[in-house]
Amino acid sequence: MKKIVLINGGRGAKEIIPFLEKKKYKIISIVNAYDDGKSTGVLRDYFNTLGPSDLRKVMQLMIDKNIKNYNFIINLFECRLPKINNKYILEELDKLINYNENKIFNLNNLSKTISNYIVHKLIFFLKLYNRYKKNNKIDLILSDMSLINCIIVSLIFEKNQQIDKALKDLKTTFKIKSKILINSNSIKHLVALRRSGKFLNSEAEIVERRSNVKISRIFLLDKKIKLNLFKNKNYIQKKLILDNLNNVPKLSRSSFDALTSADIIIFCPGTQHSSLYPTYMSLDFKKAIETNNKAKKIFITNIGADYETPKYDSFDYLNGAYNYITNFDNKKKYSKYFDVVIINKAKFKSKINYVKFNSKPFKENSIKYIYEDFENKYKPGYHDFKKIYKYIK
Repeated sequence: MKKIVLINGGRGAKEIIPFLEKKKYKIISIVNAYDDGKSTGVLRDYFNTLGPSDLRKVMQLMIDKNIKNYNFIINLFECRLPKINNKYILEELDKLINYNENKIFNLNNLSKTISNYIVHKLIFFLKLYNRYKKNNKIDLILSDMSLINCIIVSLIFEKNQQIDKALKDLKTTFKIKSKILINSNSIKHLVALRRSGKFLNSEAEIVERRSNVKISRIFLLDKKIKLNLFKNKNYIQKKLILDNLNNVPKLSRSSFDALTSADIIIFCPGTQHSSLYPTYMSLDFKKAIETNNKAKKIFITNIGADYETPKYDSFDYLNGAYNYITNFDNKKKYSKYFDVVIINKAKFKSKINYVKFNSKPFKENSIKYIYEDFENKYKPGYHDFKKIYKYIK
């Protein structure tokens, strides 16, 4: 059975994973956990841990549709705590862990094994919450929090911050065939600097703040920094400070082994600066890609522009990946890392801000590319992986 390794974020493999699982490949997804938006950011700050959100989204894609109670398991993965005060939520959670009727989730819709598992992990989470509340003297805002995110945090602490072990536990419980690996267990905070000198102090700001000014560089910091550090500083001074604070983690052994033994490596589409570049930056990621000479390496550009890359053309996507993989040390050919680039040829009329294709740099750098209509006509903005598959198998 051929092994396909995907480098993706929470939504970039939405059309890819379900399709490939039908084709009976061994699938491994490598994801980073630096997301810090909304309730995920609240969890990260409170417990000083990595973000569970993208891990949850990818795992949901891998749930077998033929599994018993599939729809209820999907409901569980999409379940969020009520948008109300903590007192009410804690009362409802207490009902839930005692198998009583509650306003959060009906455990009777799941198997006894999974129900008991959920209860056990939530009990652990509540003990963890109470301990941190006592020590921190502040409360955790539970409103609108993902129930599975709480369970993943519980598992992360049960497994002593070894996220691969936490994910393996979930994989076994929900009988998931494919595998998710984390790029690194090191707790880091993602920040960025625009060419204008604008500092973006979180992953959430990188993803959500639209600007026509390109992001110059992203950085991985050991802890959040205070904004007054940049007071009266220009772009060069800010970049120097961030370069000194940048502390890129080493790629996990499991991810390194997966990449070096893969038959096919797919660089998935997605939000580049938050979901993908931080993984490419990992120390030894470059070595893993270079070491595996037998694997077919496929890069898929985005169909539509994101807030963080509103002006990127097709080559910008590839070049950005290349720069972060090589740490901006551009001595080797693109073909060392990418065998072929998949580029969508916009065919449909829609409101999507399509990524423009510029063939010149591809030809100048002797980069093999395929420029065709790869868009799903029923889901504008998403790839139809059936159209891509013939270039992968």
